[in-house]
Amino acid sequence: MQKWYWIELIGFDNTQADYGVKAFLERTQAKVDGVSLLFANLEFVVDYQNADGETELLPCHCSYGGYLHGDERDRQVWTNVQLRALVRELHKNGVKVAFSLFDFFSYRTDDGKRVESGFIQAHRELLYLNKNGDTSSTVCPLKRLRSGEYFQDVFVRKLKEVLAYYGFDGVQIADGLSSYRPALQRGDMGDELVSQFVADTKINDSNLAPVGESKKAYQRRRKYIIENLYSTWVQWNSERWAKFYDCLYKAFETEKTELYFNSVWTRDPFEAYLRYGIDYKTTMYKANAIMVEWAAAANLHCIGDNGGVYLPPDKKPDYLYQFALMQQSIKAYMPSVPQYTLSAIKDTFEQWNLMDVAPTEQESVFVSRNHNFVFTGERYENASQGPWYCLSSGISAEQWNKLNGIENVSGIETVQTPLGFLRVWGDDIRAETKRYLQTHDYSRSQLSYELFASGLCLGGAVRTEHVERVAAPLLVMNPDTLTEAELQSLANTRLPMAIIGTENTVQGATRVYQGKYISVWVKNIKVDTRAFDVLKRYDAPKACKQTPYLPFDGLWTCPLAYRTLSKTFFKTLARILNGAFGLPLSVGRRSDCTINVWKIGEKRYRGLLINPAHSYNNAEVKMPFALKRVTVLNKSRNHNVTVRGNMFYEKVSPRGVSIIEIEEE
Repeated sequence: MQKWYWIELIGFDNTQADYGVKAFLERTQAKVDGVSLLFANLEFVVDYQNADGETELLPCHCSYGGYLHGDERDRQVWTNVQLRALVRELHKNGVKVAFSLFDFFSYRTDDGKRVESGFIQAHRELLYLNKNGDTSSTVCPLKRLRSGEYFQDVFVRKLKEVLAYYGFDGVQIADGLSSYRPALQRGDMGDELVSQFVADTKINDSNLAPVGESKKAYQRRRKYIIENLYSTWVQWNSERWAKFYDCLYKAFETEKTELYFNSVWTRDPFEAYLRYGIDYKTTMYKANAIMVEWAAAANLHCIGDNGGVYLPPDKKPDYLYQFALMQQSIKAYMPSVPQYTLSAIKDTFEQWNLMDVAPTEQESVFVSRNHNFVFTGERYENASQGPWYCLSSGISAEQWNKLNGIENVSGIETVQTPLGFLRVWGDDIRAETKRYLQTHDYSRSQLSYELFASGLCLGGAVRTEHVERVAAPLLVMNPDTLTEAELQSLANTRLPMAIIGTENTVQGATRVYQGKYISVWVKNIKVDTRAFDVLKRYDAPKACKQTPYLPFDGLWTCPLAYRTLSKTFFKTLARILNGAFGLPLSVGRRSDCTINVWKIGEKRYRGLLINPAHSYNNAEVKMPFALKRVTVLNKSRNHNVTVRGNMFYEKVSPRGVSIIEIEEE
């Protein structure tokens, strides 16, 4: 496991000879592979001047947004010379040093005055236009300057100067620079981007003519693009973003600079493409790592709103399951690209503070991150290479000790095989996009999330070309979006599989349930089809309430709109599939806990019992074999688990997880 720490300069101390490096390393009480210094504002790069002498850094570089007070010290005035020395001091201790950048270009002074970058003051043509045609307060990375030069070329040129001067090992291209900040439907469709679109696609359409300063004309054109050219607009954006990334890769291909990118607003490959025009495979394919924002999303249970979109507590999706699958999907899509997981501790501005407010939820996220597997051809690999702790400023030794304890106890040996389904990954995200825009049917990601959160034993993911090398049952979703090669791999395998979707294209499968919306097929296994009949009670699909014009006009925290089936339908289906395929089963009537199990040795297993409820849950788990002993690793050694035959009983904490070690009789 690698460990990276996202931290601000206020987390170090420029009054100390070593700039507080020794104190920080001692507090963490664990290895520190790297730190990423949180510089959020673009000024750090675009306004950089290679001048002799010592100059003060801006307040927004000395703390996030320039805030005055941290948990350990007040904001200090740092200089360029001191920052270079801090980088050298970290290097002396074997720590890699990167720095992060967002798309921000302004900050507020201590007396509340808003200050803008000198570069941006001269180039306001780079600012985003929102869906109404109003100027926003962030930069659009794909735009050109008035001179005709692309922002990406200016950015890369200045970035190279900053990296060389300070001696950074790499750069973390973060939110708003690694992708658009707003989703495409909320984003910029001004003359600059539309003119690039027209030039590249060669579309001759008077509806795409320049609109100048007219907001009404801007809104009409935007409506026309979304209603008539949206798929083409998404495809063009993906190609344009690929050029942005290629510019970065080419600039550093002969150097040792490490490039880290934030994922697209916690989106899996399908939603990243559909909603933001980013195809991970044509953008982040050369990254030293992707920093996946997963754990931070768990804090949305603690936030009063949902990123500006209010959802009642009972309507909020369970992000623990959704974001685990997101990271799993990215790993399956790009198995050779390492990922780190943003592992939330607390935020500077108290938007969220999992450390103090929701410790059981934080533990669940950390533990789940360490049990998230993809079969990559030879072995099961964790989707995450390790944590990217956020934020690491002002965390005490006692707090680090607690976090390290969670990491240590949730470490897992080599996985031999899961005692659960492996969901089959399909690469054709464009087919999924076309399908969604036409039907609003569930995507593969959403289907797997609904089943996973409903209790389906889901042990990981596997690419179709590797299915002959695994020994677990397969879960195939929306097979009509798989390629011919992917379908052929499934046709050839003898593994038992469950197939879920609106139509089946896998040869040799038998339908066991025909629903009004989705149906179920099985292959290479005999099941009692009568068990599926109960699904008819809950098979009442609800139409998508949003119009085709605005099917996903929300922030990343606003779920996509689907034709839906009830939670009861998915809970029932998950229970039936677990039983039919002989998998571990949570059977307690009053238990909403989910159970997942992996074989790690001869008659030895590791399991996770996750409780999504805000109260204790009494889990009753039926295993497919007789039990000798069950131990909970993250509870006191005095804690006993009742075992009776092939059943065990465990009380799981609110929003918590029990790490189960299982011995077979």
